[in-house]
Amino acid sequence: MKISMPILILLGAALAVGCAAPALAAQPSPAAPAFQERHEAYNDGYAHGQGDARANAARNDHPTAQWETDVDRAAYRDGYNAGYDEVRNATGPAASGMGYARPEQARQFGYDDGLAAGQQDRNKGNKFNPSNHDFYKNANHGWDAQQGTKYDYSQLYRESFMKGYEAGYRGE
Repeated sequence: MKISMPILILLGAALAVGCAAPALAAQPSPAAPAFQERHEAYNDGYAHGQGDARANAARNDHPTAQWETDVDRAAYRDGYNAGYDEVRNATGPAASGMGYARPEQARQFGYDDGLAAGQQDRNKGNKFNPSNHDFYKNANHGWDAQQGTKYDYSQLYRESFMKGYEAGYRGE
């Protein structure tokens, strides 16, 4: 069997391309790290924006020091503003940070219950132990199904309970 020269060239080229394709596919795109950093900067800003809005803090969309490029800083600011606005405007699943639109009730009940528990422990001479109280353990005082899941409500309730307990225990 005699193979002509053009067929040998085609076979050689096909073999070369076939062997090179997996190596080329394994190479990351030069844009991938840049996209990943922008994505991380946006997510970082989004989380900080939500946290500031939940804490009723003033808007502060200045990127953290880790975001050095203009593109990353812009992504951080975009994320921050989206997270902040979502919580403040009570839109979307993260409106209150937890998927229901009335976080103030969880915060108020949690803080008030924690304040009373902290004062009680201080007055009785008990050690500082907020998680030892039934209100903290159950974290459902004031919750109803129209506010979202009990789990989501309890997260905000416990966070506020701790703040109230500290204030009560310190006599503030």
